[in-house]
Amino acid sequence: MLPAQFLSWEYENIVDDIQQSGANPSMAVDAQGNLHISAWQQEFNQLTYSIRHKATGQWQHEILDPEHETGYKSAIVVDSLGKVHIAYFQKNGSQAFLKYATNASGSWTYESLLPGEPLGGYGPNLDFPVYAQASVSISLQKNGQPFVSVFDASVNGEGTCYGNLPIYVNYDLKLRATARMPDGSWQTMNLPAVPFTDNPSCLLSGDRHGEFCKSVRDKLGRMYILTN
Repeated sequence: MLPAQFLSWEYENIVDDIQQSGANPSMAVDAQGNLHISAWQQEFNQLTYSIRHKATGQWQHEILDPEHETGYKSAIVVDSLGKVHIAYFQKNGSQAFLKYATNASGSWTYESLLPGEPLGGYGPNLDFPVYAQASVSISLQKNGQPFVSVFDASVNGEGTCYGNLPIYVNYDLKLRATARMPDGSWQTMNLPAVPFTDNPSCLLSGDRHGEFCKSVRDKLGRMYILTN
């Protein structure tokens, strides 16, 4: 038999807003049972942080990084001290740039990760669909510091097309990670390329196809990244 909690589900609105709010949300729960959610809010095209207090069942909302258009994709994690860590994308034109927000100091602070490096498209109104945009994940290292993975999936080189005849081409797609060190610096890693084999279409240099990645840590501290 299923435990009782699997037999009855309840739904509640977190943010009442116009269509598409809540795109690409992420959720974490802390040791006290409070829910923490990062999500995009369409009305402002900004990253919204929401917390549902277990004791009261009430939601509290904040717009983060209010000076920029942000958060169409984000990922959230809560550490053992109850501090929130969010990796998210900032909009600059049609490009996405990786940023990090945390309230570990008692107030929200923001950092640019991989500064100056565009990571594919941002938002819903692009020439290519959502699934072709870069993706982001965040988890905690054994020392409690954040670990961010990004499946940018930009192609190395260009394919060749001959009229309407399909040419099957192999590509290497970019998967990267950046880890915060105990001294507060970030160490960036270019991970082994993700093979994209027997592709029948002609990708151009800079095309993206990074719809999903997820990083997790086991009890020994080893990091794993899942991607498609």
